[in-house]
Amino acid sequence: MDKNNQLYTIVENPHYKVLFERLSSNPLITTKADTFYEDSVTTADLLDYKGKKLVFFAGLSSGHERIGLAKFDREDFLNADWHKVSSKLVVDEDLGIQHQIDHVADPAAVEVNQNIYLYYSALSKNGDTICLSQSKDGDHFTNYEANPILPGRAPEVMYYNKIFYLFYVLPTSNEGYNIYLATSKDGYTYNINKIPVLLPTKGSWDSQTVTTPRIIVVNDYFFMLYAGDNETKDDPKHFGLAYSADLMNWVKYDANPVFSRGSKSSWDDRAIWFGTPFSYKDQVYLVYEGSSIAQPEKSEIGLAILRVKDTAVQNNP
Repeated sequence: MDKNNQLYTIVENPHYKVLFERLSSNPLITTKADTFYEDSVTTADLLDYKGKKLVFFAGLSSGHERIGLAKFDREDFLNADWHKVSSKLVVDEDLGIQHQIDHVADPAAVEVNQNIYLYYSALSKNGDTICLSQSKDGDHFTNYEANPILPGRAPEVMYYNKIFYLFYVLPTSNEGYNIYLATSKDGYTYNINKIPVLLPTKGSWDSQTVTTPRIIVVNDYFFMLYAGDNETKDDPKHFGLAYSADLMNWVKYDANPVFSRGSKSSWDDRAIWFGTPFSYKDQVYLVYEGSSIAQPEKSEIGLAILRVKDTAVQNNP
């Protein structure tokens, strides 16, 4: 089987079962003293840019969450020593926005004509909003002067057919989240669709909430990895897959969930968020945020790899 088609098999060959498998019992990125992520590491996003792999992630220190950036050689970044990562702060909570911001997190980056559009959640007592920072070189980031872009949180962004597709979540009336979509021609002014593109499924593992969407494109199909839960609003236990040919109409994978929180006493046995899929050397991986029951306020970033099982072969030995 062509490894590039592993996710696509859920569309063309339904008898294949896809799931993600941890590559290590330890986190990939953990907290580091005297940094902006000395207390917690959260919400990673990846972007290929000018021969580099840019890894945006948020971190918590002194009660504030902020967004940083680490750079790697694109062809060798998974072999890098992540404990020696050198990162720089790119978005702080002091944004010059009229309402007070307590935390910034959930980076979602896209490159358009070598310009980086970095969307993120800005969380405040006055409500959650999505804001934008931009860079022309991958080093210097400037916040958009007319922030915020729109209400919501947990953004994901795709640029397709000269249109920005911005996914985000809003709370529901029953203490959960739905996933919504807004579109834009310029990346600044968005047309909001008030109908969710992904909803909880009654009686299922994601019956309470669907949240933290992340998207990868494979063979002209888009695959969304999202977090879901049947008990809590924002402490999801599983990831599911949905797929789309146009970024607007989504179908949930029949064999969801495809990844779950860790076993008891592991570093990610409490909840998982922001499963970010990416391709690397003909294989699909994901980085994700997890937290433990023992230290619920501390998140770390883990790594998993996509596996495909042929259930037809298993059922007919």
